[in-house]
Amino acid sequence: MRMKVPRIEIKATNVELSEQLQHQVRQRLSPLTRVFRSEDMAVVVQIRKAQTEFGGAIHFVSLRLTINGETTTAVAAKPYLSRALGVAVDTLRRSISRGASVSPLQATNFAALKESYTLTL
Repeated sequence: MRMKVPRIEIKATNVELSEQLQHQVRQRLSPLTRVFRSEDMAVVVQIRKAQTEFGGAIHFVSLRLTINGETTTAVAAKPYLSRALGVAVDTLRRSISRGASVSPLQATNFAALKESYTLTL
């Protein structure tokens, strides 16, 4: 049986997509890619940097893992890119072990929270 190499697509906004950054992303994803190496796997990594109103920067990382047609997602936002990437990978790993990217309970709680903080005039 021949092992398939996972497809990893990296997109960046307001961040230079250097060879070093690509290597860092692939290195952080390597534990996940080793586990599912014999499966049909694709990973899309989106990295975005935004300036805050207080003068600092925040990095947003979005991971979308597709294995045999099933998609799991994870997102993270941290001041440092390496930390955001680590949190997103860890969240994705835990989501896979639970079997769902977002539980219905989490989605319900988020909807209630969003509604409670929405102001109507």
